[in-house]
Amino acid sequence: PYLARSNLVERWHSSLLGLLRPMVFQKSRRTWDEDIVHCVSAYNSRNHGSTGFSPFYAMFGREFPDPYTRVQTASAERLPL
Repeated sequence: PYLARSNLVERWHSSLLGLLRPMVFQKSRRTWDEDIVHCVSAYNSRNHGSTGFSPFYAMFGREFPDPYTRVQTASAERLPL
């Protein structure tokens, strides 16, 4: 028998909807198409319990270069110690 939870695409859709749902329903307008970029970035940059790695790390062999860390690093490199 078909089980949705055993299908990787269905599992991904479930995870993505879980991330999108709070963002979309907190706003008065429903702008999921603008929020999806942030949800996918959050999903790809967090370690997963089954592998112990983030999907980004598993794919590229390095940590996810999130913008906040890149700005902090660039600022710290410009400041004299």
